[in-house]
Parts: sequence; structure tokens; C-alpha cells
Amino acid sequence: MDPHADSWGIAFFEDKACRLFIDHQSSASSPLADMVKRYPITIAYIRKATQGHILLENCHPFMRELWGRHSIFAHNGDLKGHAPALNGMYQPVGTTDSELAFCVLLQGLRKASPARSRRSKNSSKRSLTSRATSRNTASSTS
Repeated sequence: MDPHADSWGIAFFEDKACRLFIDHQSSASSPLADMVKRYPITIAYIRKATQGHILLENCHPFMRELWGRHSIFAHNGDLKGHAPALNGMYQPVGTTDSELAFCVLLQGLRKASPARSRRSKNSSKRSLTSRATSRNTASSTS
């Protein structure tokens, strides 16, 4: 019997974005696992469930945005009694201690560097404005 048959996931980066594949099936029997074998892998995870049910929302790795980039997190182990309060924009989707720890980590990073968070938001707004302006200019000259 496979001791880590409770789910799996893989994440890989393309510039600032990330592709994330997760599955609640064993990696040994998942058709999705066969497909991703051809992709360049950055983070892979095979889970042995200790907290949280075997559901898609509890599959690692987890992905969130921080400072205009995707961040990926996977954790192996059991964080017994770890239940800090979250009061920011990061909230777990599933019920694992690992996803909660990731949200706490991101919340702490954003709080520790609020200026960086503002720069990231302003940069994203400028980029969207620039793209919209380019499209409007291109369509008005057509």
C-alpha cells in the first residue's frame, strides 16, 4: 500500500504566473499525473493526510498572489494546535493546517512590508491602464 496515496500536486512557474495541478487521487493512479510528467516541475507534493479530509481543496501545493506574483506553498508534517487568527485577505479554502500556515505566512509578509504591497498594486494598475490605452489606440487607428 502506498503510504502517501491521499492526494498530490505540482506547481511550476512561467514568468510571474504559475500553473498548478492538484488531484485527490493517488499519484500512482491519477491520469492527471501522467499528463504533467511532460512539464518542467518546480514544486511537487505527495500527501499523507494528517489534518483535513481527502478533498480537492485540501490538495497541496497551495497558490496565492503576493506582490503581483503567484506564491506556492507545500508542507509536510502536522502542526498540532496551530490555530492563529487570520484578519487579512488570506483565508484558507480547505481545512488543512498547511494551508492555514501559508495564509498566516503571507499575511505576516504583507503586514511586514506594506510599502511593497502598495507598489505592487500601483504597478498592476499602471500595467492595466497601459494595456487598455494600447488597445484603445490600436482600435481607433484601425
